[in-house]
Amino acid sequence: MQHDNSEIKAPLLKQVSKYLLFILKVIGFVKDDDFGYANNESGDTESLITPIMDVLRDFRIDIKQAVSGKEIVKKDVMNILDNLRDKKLPNLGIKLEDRKEGSIWSYVDRDTLLKEIRIEEEKKESKKREAEEKKAKELKEKSTPPELYFKEIEPDSKY
Repeated sequence: MQHDNSEIKAPLLKQVSKYLLFILKVIGFVKDDDFGYANNESGDTESLITPIMDVLRDFRIDIKQAVSGKEIVKKDVMNILDNLRDKKLPNLGIKLEDRKEGSIWSYVDRDTLLKEIRIEEEKKESKKREAEEKKAKELKEKSTPPELYFKEIEPDSKY
């Protein structure tokens, strides 16, 4: 007997996911706090998605403001997109990466992600400082030393 019932049974799916999560916890692949949504017995999904929806709402407002002027400035829109990727989503534990084949996202521990970002920013700042120091050193090497500013040059006897 075959049933042509392609409808997804949400309660059954939830029970199966809880069971699989339980097995993964027993084996040691998953910690209790890895999948907080599966442990949400109260069914209060609004409290789970509120931070994400707040970020999306703010993003939408920023984009609307950027394009509401007479002229759309590509740089402003790109700055808003970068701010979403680099500042707002990491605070939610969401890592968004731009790649050749498109953007991918992953859910990462918030503190670990913020630490990675801080380390990357320190590396960039260090490289920037090194480049400035190198540029200053090269400029100093190319410049005339102050003691030679007023040095008299002996006339050449040939002329």
